[in-house]
Amino acid sequence: MINDHMEKPPVGRSKPLITNIMWRNLISQALYQVVMLLTLQFKGEAIFGVNEKVKDTLLFNTFVFCQVFNEFNSRKLEKKNVFEGILRNKLFMGIIGVTVVLQVVKVEFLKKFAVIFKAYDIGGHGKVTFNDIIEVLRDLTGSFMSEKQREQILSHVLEEAGYPTASSLLLDDFIKILGNSGVKMDVEIPVD
Repeated sequence: MINDHMEKPPVGRSKPLITNIMWRNLISQALYQVVMLLTLQFKGEAIFGVNEKVKDTLLFNTFVFCQVFNEFNSRKLEKKNVFEGILRNKLFMGIIGVTVVLQVVKVEFLKKFAVIFKAYDIGGHGKVTFNDIIEVLRDLTGSFMSEKQREQILSHVLEEAGYPTASSLLLDDFIKILGNSGVKMDVEIPVD
């Protein structure tokens, strides 16, 4: 994979940062998402026979999973098979896994965060530490991610939410971090 990059000629300073292939992918993904989300917004209740609250959850899930699938499409811009070598990139797979797990947790278990919070409040003092959350990630990811990768991801999420890794989080902080739409899930993914 690295050899592919080494075989390409250098790109000059005057060349555009966003290539034609990138524009193609951006426009096609944007059009797909706009059509899907607008269809769900205005016809979702009739299509799926659900109430407005369920439709809104469906709309949110669709948006998040469109972003997940866009991550796959963005791995290799010029290749048709974006899944080539995907299992060798454990960091990418770990981030996708954590994103999907957190999405399921947010939608299905948001009301149960207090129970989850209490289960990982090892000291029983109403606070969760960095190490407590690492334990959760360790349980969720098993041997699929290294300890260093878990710590990097958690440090990044806490930093984006404005919390240092030494923080002891109260339940409100815990819910804010996991439920905060302002937390960016942008992480640079090295391509094999």
